[in-house]
Amino acid sequence: MRTVWRGVSAILLASLLCGAVFAQGRRGALPGRVARRRQVTEVNQVAKADPAHTVAVVGATLIDGRGGAPVRDSVVVVRGDRIVAAGPRSAVRVPDGADVVDAAGLTLLPGLVDAHFHLDGRDDRPGVFLRHGVTAVRDPGAWIKDYDRARQAAKDPGGRPIPRLFLAGPHLDCAPAAHPKDAVIVTTPDEVRAAVNRNIDDGAVVIPAELTEETIRRALAKASKEHRLSDALEAGSSEELTVAIDSHDPGDTVTVEVVRGGSSTELTATLDKA
Repeated sequence: MRTVWRGVSAILLASLLCGAVFAQGRRGALPGRVARRRQVTEVNQVAKADPAHTVAVVGATLIDGRGGAPVRDSVVVVRGDRIVAAGPRSAVRVPDGADVVDAAGLTLLPGLVDAHFHLDGRDDRPGVFLRHGVTAVRDPGAWIKDYDRARQAAKDPGGRPIPRLFLAGPHLDCAPAAHPKDAVIVTTPDEVRAAVNRNIDDGAVVIPAELTEETIRRALAKASKEHRLSDALEAGSSEELTVAIDSHDPGDTVTVEVVRGGSSTELTATLDKA
């Protein structure tokens, strides 16, 4: 075995052990068939790990993320993109030929996901979040091209890595737009369908909307369902929440951002078919 790293941060270890694997889905459901929920992928797909490459992280205090007691002086073995063994050093053998990360004195935990992230014009922000243990982010409403510079900087020679980016594209809205800089105004079902298609072609994993007209809301729900994606609607009152839910059919998966007093809570649920 070879010791390849010493003094790496706990955040880098969290990135190394981010076990989320996302399979890419493509175009919408086949006519006449019930579609499964579309699987999504990041816009900045990371390089695939060599399935024969084995890394052992040795000596860290392991937090498993499931409420278990911390495991001191642990060993975690990663082969390719899978964690194949984890536990105290006394119970887990380091495979012959493994590259070893000496993590004594550090803490190891699964990567974190920020499900409501905004770039806000700071191209360095994704990298900052990664260095604090956030290995994936989801921006619920912004132009995907706004991330081009951050993505390119990570690819440039000497560039620092960034989290996996799960993006939505601009909000679909009725005039006047709630977020004018990050919105596309739609007035007909055809415009809704075209906007949904553009967002998906750009890599969107969810369709954000702040629509007030029921016909437009229903067109959004239909277009999103054709692509097996959720649409995410914003509601600032119980009446708007009811309208958002009523624009969908039983069995649909609905995401609603409930906004109250400057704070928001995002809820996702599948409507009862009964």
